[in-house]
Amino acid sequence: MGEFSTNSREDKPFESKWNKKFSLLDEKQREVSFLPWVFPWLEAKVVLDLACGAGRNSFYLKNRSCDVLPVDGSRAGLHKLQELYGIKDHWLVDLEEKNSIEALQNLPEFEAVLSSFYKPSREVLQYLSSLNPELVIVLGTFSENQEGFSKRFCFDRELFEWLESHFRILLHREGACEEGRVRLCVFSPKTSSNRN
Repeated sequence: MGEFSTNSREDKPFESKWNKKFSLLDEKQREVSFLPWVFPWLEAKVVLDLACGAGRNSFYLKNRSCDVLPVDGSRAGLHKLQELYGIKDHWLVDLEEKNSIEALQNLPEFEAVLSSFYKPSREVLQYLSSLNPELVIVLGTFSENQEGFSKRFCFDRELFEWLESHFRILLHREGACEEGRVRLCVFSPKTSSNRN
């Protein structure tokens, strides 16, 4: 287990919100509804599960031939990852801190990134893609303002247009799923030879 955190010892408001939510979980949750659909891009890879929360997607991937690197900024979420799913290796990284890229530099190597219902900053996306020209990134989150979900984490048209200008888009879909209206994108660096 690693703890590459920029947090002080006390929880910050952002972490406190998620710690409270995750501490209430007492049973396993099903993976996000779109994950089986994008799994072919992640299969048999080392996957960085960015903002993994309590680990439902990490568990799905681990049980389907992937090595998983779960990363989250919530200590309670990572505790539940271990308690509910038995995944002991995980990393505490506050992805909302300005120097989160520095913390991400300490992670083992990975071949793919999953970001589910969390929208990383453009700087983080550029940094991650600079590590491996064959990297595949799966980003899926709400496409519009969702009740109880910060607009800051919604995948708006502006972000997609930025991705189109900086990455090679392998898949782009928008529509309704179990969780709500979601935008889903699979992309890689423009130099990538990924053809899935």
